[in-house]
Amino acid sequence: MSQFTYQLAYQRRLPHIQPPGATFFITFRLLDSVPKHVLQQWADEGIAFKRQIAGLNTKSDEAQIQQIREKIVRAYFRNLDRYLDGGDCGPNWLRDARLADTVKNALHFFDAKKYALIAFCIMSNHVHLLITPLMEGGVFLSLASIMHSLKRYTSRECNKLLNRTGSFWAAESFDHYVRDEEELSRTVRYILNNPVKAGLVSKWED
Repeated sequence: MSQFTYQLAYQRRLPHIQPPGATFFITFRLLDSVPKHVLQQWADEGIAFKRQIAGLNTKSDEAQIQQIREKIVRAYFRNLDRYLDGGDCGPNWLRDARLADTVKNALHFFDAKKYALIAFCIMSNHVHLLITPLMEGGVFLSLASIMHSLKRYTSRECNKLLNRTGSFWAAESFDHYVRDEEELSRTVRYILNNPVKAGLVSKWED
């Protein structure tokens, strides 16, 4: 399959693609961990990129579409992760070991059922996850269905521990498909070293 034979679609503010059999780097965060005005600012910065993509419809433009999409993804993730690591806004519920363990156990529970789990990191207000979706009924499970199951279960269980109701996770997750072994290794290192980069520990093993 060509690297360009995918569907490019927007859900809320982010582009999402899912080539069959691909491995994905996913970041999902707690509700209100980024203020709405900040999210809107990032969305506005991506409007020009989206307009460029809208004007590129021919086969010869596929490489350029990919380059523009990468600019959107890199810019959004760079802003998102820097903001989340600061932990300056919203809840930091995952600092509670009970809630972090609930998320960790759920990630392991779905391993080999819905996806192959490669690496993950649970921060105070977000989770980094590296998975390869598995097949069911002859087709690969969608990221949307996987994240729905994971978020629904962990939201319910974490809310019980917090004695609260309502949304726990932000509605949309960031995702990026990993293109080769070099990027896979780089992504694993990034996930494992996120707590170090955020100043929470001195080495990832901690």
